[in-house]
Formats: sequence, structure tokens, C-alpha cells
Amino acid sequence: MAAANALQSLKEEATCSICLEYFTDPVSLECGHNFCLSCITRYWEGLQTDFPCPQCREISHSKTLRPNRQLANVVEISKLLRAPSPTPQEGNLCREHEEKLKLFCEDDQEPICVVCSVSRDHKPHTVLPIREAAQEYKERFQSYPDRLKKMLEDILELHRNEETKVTELEAKFTSQREQITKEFEKLQMFLEKEKSRHLSNLEEEEKKSLQSIKETVTKLEEQQFVLRSWITEIELKCQQQDVELLKDAKTVLSRYENMKDQQTDFYTLAEKKEKAEEEVVEEEVDLQIKIIESLEWRWARRFAAAVTLDPATAHRNLILSKDGRSARHGDTAQDLPDTPQRFNPIIAVLGRERLSSGRHYWEVEEDDKTYFK
Repeated sequence: MAAANALQSLKEEATCSICLEYFTDPVSLECGHNFCLSCITRYWEGLQTDFPCPQCREISHSKTLRPNRQLANVVEISKLLRAPSPTPQEGNLCREHEEKLKLFCEDDQEPICVVCSVSRDHKPHTVLPIREAAQEYKERFQSYPDRLKKMLEDILELHRNEETKVTELEAKFTSQREQITKEFEKLQMFLEKEKSRHLSNLEEEEKKSLQSIKETVTKLEEQQFVLRSWITEIELKCQQQDVELLKDAKTVLSRYENMKDQQTDFYTLAEKKEKAEEEVVEEEVDLQIKIIESLEWRWARRFAAAVTLDPATAHRNLILSKDGRSARHGDTAQDLPDTPQRFNPIIAVLGRERLSSGRHYWEVEEDDKTYFK
């Protein structure tokens, strides 16, 4: 028994965790785990940077693969020492009646013998000949790899889209950063604190958004590994003998259905997450625009000028207030000195202050837009 366990342990150590077969041209990664050269090459297909280990998920920054010749020798020794395959009859007997398993119970989805079929437990159940049931389930199982591969393609496509969104999001935030920087530079030194605060908020939002997408990318990579392993397992399952193939048929079917449901839930969650991220980015852009407009207004207020109206230039129909800060239109012309600077026939008035240079700002309130335009 100990020898058999030792042989089994040796076989496991000489088996690739991707293809579940003896290593072929084994190579070592930086983390120390080993894989077939062809298996790890296919697993990294399409990646340009950050190459994850399928077993421990440790990231390698380059495709550094070292041939493991010592492990290759161990594999050859393991092949020579492997135990002979059991005869087909050893696993084909009913444990309860020690009769050959010739039938398959559709209700319980397990192989049974003739005695089981007439027993109290299976008598009311639907029973098929083992060969007929095996052929039926084999046909069903054979469709799984294609569907799983389609699921894998969808995951890969979603993965590519998420990576594209990372690039676009980084470019969008970079563009916003440049725009905000230029606007703040126009507001000179007194707005430096405001500039630093808003850039910090934008950078924090960028980190949150990118972190969310990168988490989705990590989950997609994990699902890729699960789907690849499951595809390999199903393909190997379809190569088993009839009885072996049907022994855990119920488990295979249940696991496949669960995986489909999980995949549907994942797509729905990804779509909702994508929509929420787009809304967050749009809200952030609107907020930054409002902030810039507010700062521009505050910038203009720095150059506020007190304008006093000049009676010597006012049209005869304009009645000025005592403080010279407002004017209204009269029904009749006033008896005022006829000076060269007085407006006529245009109804207008100038300010006393002369502004010949610099920046100046003032506000005008209009009560009657019929005359003041």
C-alpha cells in the first residue's frame, strides 16, 4: 500500500497542473512552479506584460522560462514505474450485489446492475441499457467543450474591453489633469491651494475607478483559468469508458449548470458596473467644469471697479441718481447745458472714471430692458 501511495505521489509531482498529463518539455517559472512548455505558452498567449503563474498567481514581468531537465528525467522514471491499468472488470461490478453494471438509472443518474433494477429503490425508475445511456450522455458531454470555449471567448473579449477601458480612462484623466492645470495656472499663486486640492480629489477618483476595473480584470483571469481547467476535465471525461463516464454524470451536469448561471450573473454585474463607472466619470467631469467656472468668476471679481456715471455725458432723457450709481429714462427731455461730450441722439451715459489699461470688472442691473440694451 505504501509503495502504491509513493507511486501515486511521484505521478502527481510529474504531472502538469494545466493539462493534467505527464510533463512534456517541463520549464520553471520565476516562482518555482513547473509546467509543460506548450501549456504555459498557450496560457500566456496574447499577453504582452505581467505574466501570471496559473498555480500561485504570482506575476512575472517577462517570459522567462528555464528548462527543468532534472524534472524531465523524473518524469521518464515515473512513466516506467507507473502501476498497470486495472482490468475493465474491476470497476464494473455493483458494490451491493457484485453483479455487472449493465443498466443506467435515469432518476438517480448512476450505473446499476440487473438486481438493482428490480429492487425497491430502483423499480419505479426509468432504466436504460448501459451502452445506450453512455452514448446519449457522451453526445451531451461532447457539446460542453464548444459551449465552454464560447464562454471563454466571451470572457477574453470582456477582458480585452476592460483593458481598453483602462487605457481610455487613463487618457481621459490625463486630459482632464492637463486642462485643470492650465486653468489653475491662469489664476496665479493665490489659487495654488485650490489647485492642489482638486487635483488630489481627481487623482483619488482615478485610483478608485482604475482599481475597480483592475479587480474585474483579475476576476476575468481567474475565470479563464477555471474554464480552461474545466474544458480539459470535460474532454478527458468524454474519453472515459462508459461506466466511468456515467458514474458522476449528475455532478458534471450540475456543475455545468451552476457555471452557466454564474457566468450570466457575472455578465449582468459587469454591465451594471460599467454603467455606474461611466456615470461617475461624467459626474466628475461636470463637477470639474463647474469648479473652473466658479474660479473664473472669482478671478474676475478681483478686478471689480466702482463706476460713477458722468452727468456731463448723460442724454437729456436720462435721470441720474444723486450718487451717480444709477440712471433711469425720463418721459421728457431735461433742461441741461449743451456740452460737446453729451450724448445726442443716442441715449447713453459714460462713467467718470477713465480706464485706459489693466483688467476691470463691473456689474450692471437692468430694470427696464426697453431702453437699456
